[in-house]
Amino acid sequence: MAEGRKLTMSKAAVTVVLANCTNTLLEEIAHKDLKRKNIALTYALAIRAGLAGESIDWSQINKAIINRWSLSSLDWIKKRAHKLSTSNKTVTK
Repeated sequence: MAEGRKLTMSKAAVTVVLANCTNTLLEEIAHKDLKRKNIALTYALAIRAGLAGESIDWSQINKAIINRWSLSSLDWIKKRAHKLSTSNKTVTK
């Protein structure tokens, strides 16, 4: 399991809680094999973690995304992440 991720299992579902969101996202953005859709999923988990009180350096994350891809890619990632973070559907990376 990747560092910073914690799985909690129950009868009904598996909940993934992302810890250390800023570093996790920065590492994933730097990983050349990961695509925007992968980053969007982690970004969605970070949104949920932020709502739960996790401190996240969004400006640093967003700058890294722009540096790797582009401003339009940041917009695409944010839109997909928002959609994923508000969905109750099962999501896979």
